Amino acid sequence: MIGEITVWLSFALSVLFTILFFAADKKGGRLSEFTRIFYYTMPGVLLIASIYLMYNILTHNYTFTYIWSYSNNYLPTHILLTSFFSGQEGSFLLWALLVAFFSLFVRRFARKYGYENLVMAFFSLTLVFITFMLILKSPFTKIWESFPDQVSAGYMPPDGRGLNPILENFWNMIHPPILFIGYAAMSVPFVFAIAGLIKKDYQNWIKISAPWTLFATGILGLGIMLGGFWSYETLGWGGFWGWDPVENASLMPWLIAAALVHSMLVQKKSGTLVKTNFALAMLTFIFVLLSTFLTRSGILGDMSVHSFGEPGKLAYNVLLGFLLVFLFLSIILLIVRTKDINSKMDKSEMNFSSREFSLSLGMIALTLTTFIVFIGTTLPITSEIFSSSKSSVDISFYDKWNLPIAAFIMILNGLAFYQKWKKSDWSEIMKKLILPMIIALAVTILIIILKIDRFSLAVLAFTAVFSLVVNLQMIFRTVGKSWKKIGSMLSHIGIAMLLLGVIFSGAYSEKHTYSLKEGDSTKAFGYNVTYKGKHQIEKELKDREKFLHILNFEKEGNNVEVGSILYWSDFNDRSQVFLEPGIKTGLTQDIYVSPVSFDTKVDIPEIKLFKGMPENIPQDKDVTVTLNSYDMSNGEKSPEGEILFGSIIQFNTPKYKYTDTIYTWLNMATFVGIPIWYGIDSTDYEIGFSGIENSMQSQGENKAIMLIRQKGSEEPATYDIFTFQIELKPYMYLVWIGSIFIVFGLFLAVTRYPGKTELSQ
Repeated sequence: MIGEITVWLSFALSVLFTILFFAADKKGGRLSEFTRIFYYTMPGVLLIASIYLMYNILTHNYTFTYIWSYSNNYLPTHILLTSFFSGQEGSFLLWALLVAFFSLFVRRFARKYGYENLVMAFFSLTLVFITFMLILKSPFTKIWESFPDQVSAGYMPPDGRGLNPILENFWNMIHPPILFIGYAAMSVPFVFAIAGLIKKDYQNWIKISAPWTLFATGILGLGIMLGGFWSYETLGWGGFWGWDPVENASLMPWLIAAALVHSMLVQKKSGTLVKTNFALAMLTFIFVLLSTFLTRSGILGDMSVHSFGEPGKLAYNVLLGFLLVFLFLSIILLIVRTKDINSKMDKSEMNFSSREFSLSLGMIALTLTTFIVFIGTTLPITSEIFSSSKSSVDISFYDKWNLPIAAFIMILNGLAFYQKWKKSDWSEIMKKLILPMIIALAVTILIIILKIDRFSLAVLAFTAVFSLVVNLQMIFRTVGKSWKKIGSMLSHIGIAMLLLGVIFSGAYSEKHTYSLKEGDSTKAFGYNVTYKGKHQIEKELKDREKFLHILNFEKEGNNVEVGSILYWSDFNDRSQVFLEPGIKTGLTQDIYVSPVSFDTKVDIPEIKLFKGMPENIPQDKDVTVTLNSYDMSNGEKSPEGEILFGSIIQFNTPKYKYTDTIYTWLNMATFVGIPIWYGIDSTDYEIGFSGIENSMQSQGENKAIMLIRQKGSEEPATYDIFTFQIELKPYMYLVWIGSIFIVFGLFLAVTRYPGKTELSQ
């Protein structure tokens, strides 16, 4: 009851404060003072709702559907805390709470410059939509309300369904909250831009919102970075960024915000790009709303591993309405004010040699990159609209179009630091560029000699090293005068290092797949690799059997052990295996082990049958067997849950030609079976159906695995085979250090805006 009251009350208050703040902007006076004080109830109510939800999570109150869905009795407390934001309902509550508290912090700055009422009105309007989504997708819905035909009122399940095992990770404790802090912070430049347009104040909003824009860009960048590290460490596919549509959805607002940071600086120095800055500030939050829609509407459910399930038609429409209302509001306001902006803005043209010209080009390049990512991300939606079938772009699409833009940005990144505002002397600039270009050329030649055979990557490497050298030069010249001024240089160094890390870990990466029995060894990349076996871990978790598989890497007498994890979980009814990589980080390279499978084999001849294709049995070439079809008509289940699964086989022997069905007790999760042996007429052999290679959904490409043995022979010996992929990823630390530099540089830049005095300058 408390939870539902707080949800409805938060919605009512957000509507009320939207009206009151707009009215206060018109009338001011006592209404403004009353609304300002009364507004503390808004974050207060959301805080009560959040505390109440967290209390019920920690006390395992499974009468709430949300808590039952995302927690259980076995989760340790630090992982149990993540249940708060692991589903749609809790994450919306977290978002609302963060927006409400951000509005309190921002209000103090807005008040000093006469922006308070308008800014708070649009914060409140944002909360109207988020809290309305909480009404539709409430974390306080009772389980008997969700399942009225299955659960009686007042019933509390003894245990919850639990978290998806891949979310039971340290990085899940910090990645989503930080991402949502970034999303909430992105609302700040948006509300100031809207308020500036309404007030016809086309300059001051930049000064007020600039530090918040830097902070928002930094914190969202940190969230994206942590997501990449989580993916690299946990998901086991070998990368940190897969251009997944939902990954892209968080990248787009960051790219636009990065463009805004640079264009704000241009406006501050030259008075130009006024309309551009309004548009970019609006787009930062519009893309946050697009991210929310893509992630939570279910529209990309079959295209993204990160997407939530469908929230229902009404919630879907509210999410879409949320996006469209703010989009059209932005467009209309900007169109209405365009004439007035044109009459007041500086109409002087930028000089080609000026710093603001290069920064403007960089802003255009970042915006173009965003547009490319937007096309690739939304293609499944647009293709379905225009052709009634979903299609998606290949990862190479992003590499092909973004690589030359990245190289162009790196050139501008270095060039702009040698340019002056208003106008520069090209001859002086070229003299300063000689040393960075020589160093960049020398390093690029070395990189090409080592391995790179793609011209485009060589060009990108050249530009990245060039940018790195220039920014290092500028830091040495600046840090003694004012350490606060090196933030932009650190971020630019971070981008250069990140790109170099991407080049090295991509172009120089090697991978191969191996299968080993326990105690066996193989040669891989100069290492002697030995499979030392497996042992069970996390035995206290009753919903899974989790095994750590140990590989020993030996080279020149030095031994390194790498453990990777493969397990089945009750979370998905053991229908799909969970894999976690093993990583050994080194100075020059990471050894990255991705588990593939762990199978029990029998020491006996086998054949693999495609439908309709006859095969000889290994012991007698005069006997052939042909798979006609599969038979699931029996439907009998074993106590362990295996299904009695048949294959209809045509037998051709020297004496007879006939068809019969042979069976196996098949595990439908692993497609491994326990054969029921069948004697082949007029021969000395019997056949056993031991499983299916590949999944049942591969449309006719499955192979039935048949074992052949002498009649009356003893049960064959079995052995375990661990299949894994080894990948060497050079200089991955460049990616992580580069990402840290980008974020730290943005946060450091915020310190240049301590308060009113400097803002007024």
